[in-house]
Amino acid sequence: MIAQGGKSIYGAAVGILMLDAKFPRIPGDMGHAGTWPFPVLYRIVRNAMPDLVVRRGAEGMLPAGRRAGILTISASSLSARHLQGARVPEGTPVGTTEGLTEFTRAILDNEPQLDVEKARADNVTAALALQRAHPDLGAIVLECTNMGPYAADITAATGLPCFSMLSLVGWFQSGLAPQRFALPGA
Repeated sequence: MIAQGGKSIYGAAVGILMLDAKFPRIPGDMGHAGTWPFPVLYRIVRNAMPDLVVRRGAEGMLPAGRRAGILTISASSLSARHLQGARVPEGTPVGTTEGLTEFTRAILDNEPQLDVEKARADNVTAALALQRAHPDLGAIVLECTNMGPYAADITAATGLPCFSMLSLVGWFQSGLAPQRFALPGA
């Protein structure tokens, strides 16, 4: 086995951008390393003070000049009405698996079999095409609930975070049953 170098820090799959703050970070706060059951990499955004970000409207979850794109199973069926109903900003890039070899056909034609590797290839191919067409992408949102199994492959191929129905439900459930942390002095 050969290990690949090229970075200064290893072992953290998640990076967290932090406010340039001095207030205490207790267990359960995202800025306390003990909050996470896995290693995280922190980076402080210099001069992003709490007042500036919260009260004075500093914007952006993605880096400046980046935007999210949508990957859909059927671009021909995803209308402006759908996008407006979901409050998607006008001009948001949309990519599709439509017209590729397996995924769209097998799902929309309700076929009893799916070639998983071909479906994976369709999703990755479509994501890469979306990224090539829109180099300002900073994230991909999967419109189709059947695309979740391919999110990790899309992220690996594009280097972009990929959000799916699985991401949403996991986030929602974490609010229904939040983790309890041992607080200082308790």
